[in-house]
Amino acid sequence: QRHPYAQDIYWLIEVSKETLAKDLGEKSQTYARNGIPEYWIIDLVHKKLIVQTCPEAGKYQQRAEYTRGSISPLAFPKLKIALEQLLLF
Repeated sequence: QRHPYAQDIYWLIEVSKETLAKDLGEKSQTYARNGIPEYWIIDLVHKKLIVQTCPEAGKYQQRAEYTRGSISPLAFPKLKIALEQLLLF
């Protein structure tokens, strides 16, 4: 019945081909400022997943990059996602 509020979002994913700078800059700050706990950016150009967590003071305090293996989102730890499928190898 309404658009989701920030507190309704546990995990946000962007797919980036031409907008990586905006996704890592402006969008990252907006999501962190609003307390989105986990922000993933699928970087199709460099074939990697960028995971940002721990939003505090308008910035994500932790950032990791992945190219292989599998990963689970913080909100759904039993869900395993193979990076080879996610990154379209």
